[in-house]
Amino acid sequence: MPAYNPGAGFRARSRFFGVQKHPITGKVSKHGGDDWPAPAGTPIPAAYAGTVKAVDFQYNKEKKTGWGWYVLLEHSIGGKTVLTRYAHMREKSPLKVGDKTIKKGDAVGLVGSTGGSTGNHLHFEVIVNGVPVSPDSFDFGGDGHGTSEKGPWAYPFDAQDKKRPINRGLYLGTSGGVAGAMSRVHDGFYPIGVNGLWHGGIHFDAGSGTVLDQFHGVRCINDGEVVAYQVNKKYPEIEFNPGKKRAAYSTGFVLVRHRLELPEEKPKETKDAKQPAKPAAQTPAKPGDKKPVRAAAATASKQEPEKKEKPKPKVLVFYSLYMHLLDWQGYQELDPKQRPRPTYWGGEAKRFQVGDRARDAQELPPEPELPAEADLEFEGIEFPYQNLRPGEAYADTDTDTDRQGECGDCGNWPELDEELVS
Repeated sequence: MPAYNPGAGFRARSRFFGVQKHPITGKVSKHGGDDWPAPAGTPIPAAYAGTVKAVDFQYNKEKKTGWGWYVLLEHSIGGKTVLTRYAHMREKSPLKVGDKTIKKGDAVGLVGSTGGSTGNHLHFEVIVNGVPVSPDSFDFGGDGHGTSEKGPWAYPFDAQDKKRPINRGLYLGTSGGVAGAMSRVHDGFYPIGVNGLWHGGIHFDAGSGTVLDQFHGVRCINDGEVVAYQVNKKYPEIEFNPGKKRAAYSTGFVLVRHRLELPEEKPKETKDAKQPAKPAAQTPAKPGDKKPVRAAAATASKQEPEKKEKPKPKVLVFYSLYMHLLDWQGYQELDPKQRPRPTYWGGEAKRFQVGDRARDAQELPPEPELPAEADLEFEGIEFPYQNLRPGEAYADTDTDTDRQGECGDCGNWPELDEELVS
């Protein structure tokens, strides 16, 4: 799911999560959410199914700051406790604390300008496991109605910092200026690589490993079926300027086929279907008859409705490919508990192996010959973070900035006792 957007009736955000100038006090302070201007009385939709945690009023007359009337909802998403706050409501919300029937899109209150506010708007916050995060970087899992905590999709890696939510903000960065994992990689971009040629995927390397937990393996992005895979016994190597430079590379891969079945569309009701059926016409009763006689058209037996074949669901088949994977020697060097084996290695899956007598054998092209006087050694170029262990940071990574950039609650900043801002 995308980030929260209250939808029709709300204008583009006027203030964002992060450090900025307060419109009332004029001081530079931290803003714990996003502001969505809207006319007074506009219904505010819930971002996700959850439980009402608080319905309260807050305002500091001296500092002229506070949420005014607000609602706090609690959600369970991906095994994490997520709070969403809806502030500056026109009046107290009719919701009751403890109500567990809130669904995505339900009205939690009406837009107003109570508390420290300069005009009618919604102040919206997201707090994950007690840590405020940028709302525009948080993806609510599943379908938003609580039917699935994690949803059908998954990001390929967890975060190094287990308190950080796993969302597009972790991978792409946030509006507050915190760099995402993908901005830290050295090469392997989509759709054009560093060499200027077409590149059909994205790379994760030591740079992205400073914020992602790449040590414990890559996850499949969705449920699927393993079509093919290959594991190198040992990384093959290539020689540069024979005898001087050798580089290992991986041809290990996994190809997964996914089947996405779209939900059925509900048939639209027509005007004729909504109108009640007209009673059958009656003919005058003959002398001696006790009951009136229905018209001949009405006496005919009711025709059974035509049985329509159920339309086949629309299906999208797509593939995901995971390349340059660990070799078997790498697995053997570590305890299976530290680095679990892929589950598709075992079980009763069908396995096919091409033997030496296969008729479709292909000859490899000859190795290119290099001039004897060619010197391919590169001098003066260093990549200091290429051989880092998982979790280590390279010199260009400002890890302190990353941690501070996640804070954003109005008045509950871990490192500073800031005034309430909204």
